[in-house]
Amino acid sequence: MDENEDAREPLLAREEAGAGGVADDEAGAGTGDGPQSATLGPVFRSYLVGQSAYGLRVSLWWVGLSPLMLALVGNENVLGAVRVAFNVALLVVSPFAGVLAGRMKLEKILTATTFGRGAIYVVLLPLLWLFFAAPFRVVDSPTTLFVLVVVLCFIDGIQVALANVVDVDMGGTDILGAQKGLTVTDAMRNKLNSVFHICFDTSFLVFTPSVALLAWYIGELAVDQGRSKEDEDALKSGVLVCTFAGVFLVTSLISLYCYIYGLGGAPDAEGDYQVAPGDETELNEGANSAPANAQETAEEDSGILKSLWEGAVMTWSTRPIRWRLLFLGLEVAVEDAMVAVIVTEYAFTSHYFGDGDATRTNLFTALIVAVGKVGAVVAGFFMHSCWAVPTKKKGFRPLFASVLLASASVWLLVVAYGLERSAPNDIHGKTAWISRVLVFLSVTLFFLLSTAPKIGFETLLQGMVTSVEKGEKIFGFVGPFISIVDSIVVMGISLAFSMMKGNCSDGDFECQSSHFLSALSIIAAFYLAHGIFEALLGPRLMLPDDQDMLNKMGLNQADN
Repeated sequence: MDENEDAREPLLAREEAGAGGVADDEAGAGTGDGPQSATLGPVFRSYLVGQSAYGLRVSLWWVGLSPLMLALVGNENVLGAVRVAFNVALLVVSPFAGVLAGRMKLEKILTATTFGRGAIYVVLLPLLWLFFAAPFRVVDSPTTLFVLVVVLCFIDGIQVALANVVDVDMGGTDILGAQKGLTVTDAMRNKLNSVFHICFDTSFLVFTPSVALLAWYIGELAVDQGRSKEDEDALKSGVLVCTFAGVFLVTSLISLYCYIYGLGGAPDAEGDYQVAPGDETELNEGANSAPANAQETAEEDSGILKSLWEGAVMTWSTRPIRWRLLFLGLEVAVEDAMVAVIVTEYAFTSHYFGDGDATRTNLFTALIVAVGKVGAVVAGFFMHSCWAVPTKKKGFRPLFASVLLASASVWLLVVAYGLERSAPNDIHGKTAWISRVLVFLSVTLFFLLSTAPKIGFETLLQGMVTSVEKGEKIFGFVGPFISIVDSIVVMGISLAFSMMKGNCSDGDFECQSSHFLSALSIIAAFYLAHGIFEALLGPRLMLPDDQDMLNKMGLNQADN
């Protein structure tokens, strides 16, 4: 994926039977720890802190984007439009993101995309609100505002596509290690993945609902001032816009500090794992080299594109990696869709929750996801504190069953909404409370049962890739591929809701309710099919049979 591919080959060539690509003699240099140590030096700590701050703003983004856009534009069609625009950008740009990652250092990509997203949510969206949506707006053109918001979401999708390939859960750890001349163990990968997911999921649990509650409270103050309904809605949209701007400003500054000052310098020989001195020169030459002229740039681009293609071919030709990557993409996508689309659509449509009000929808979406993320945090702590990378293939098999149970739990949402349709106006009755409990239970079970497999399989994939010769080429393909799968699934689920509900006229609750239930049932069937397929065929398709790969990963073929 990066410009140090050739420089990493000596590092890979020194790999012994220890998993994760760590040379026994050099892995613990400067730390006193063994080759499977999970100790993080200053570089990886800065990377983790920057990514954790990123997780805070992204948790707000996942939960609050749809209510924000709905409040800002005032048109329900914008929900599907912004998701489609965002995911089309991911779909188009992701294949080229690996090429850019091969041309730039990881910290430069993260710095540029953090600045880019900050400009959108800290500067441009507030300006759109002032000019087009505020009570004292200068321009009264809902169509223009709709188009501009969709364009900004498309640009935002470009930023995310570029950043995804170097995120901690998309292979960024190994890219950073290669560029800084640091080796990475499976224990370090598991620690980085687990800690990041704990921070990310905890932000859904505490941070996002707190921000949503504050936004709802401030928005309700506007209602109490005797203003017109139009001005009240405009002020509520302004509250959500300012909420996003404030969170993005603070967390972006934290991330930028970590990326610029924490990752910009040389690795600390006292804290980070170092490669042998003979390899540092080669790595630094690859990291600091720049094309001298246009011809050399073209040749370098051609080489990077060739490397990306080779990564795709290597992925496809290695069955366990091919299927593991495909299912990892699906696991990431169904979780993203649950937070970004399904829960938001449910809260907005349900009389028992948001009932079409933007700030209430934002609040209840945050609360539902927060309760659900309790399960994710529990699973994350289990993977971090209690789970060790298995030494036998059968150790991974309970994770496949967990995927199936997580997928089946989505059907509780269908049951819950079916109960609501039987008594839509009885919001304080027994049926309403049973329905609400089922919603919270469904989302909690989903995250509880899906988080552990995702973390475990991320570690499995990374271990398999590093056990393959020139496996760094596969890392260059992982991020773009997962982004593409994620964009297709999220976009498809967004379109399913918007197209089916779009067939109803405004105010026709019976039609909207019926079509929403149909869309929800179709989506739940998709989730269940994914779970069944992975549970039945996953162990056979994803766990390697090749003894050489098993040895390099530290897995036992016997008694598997």
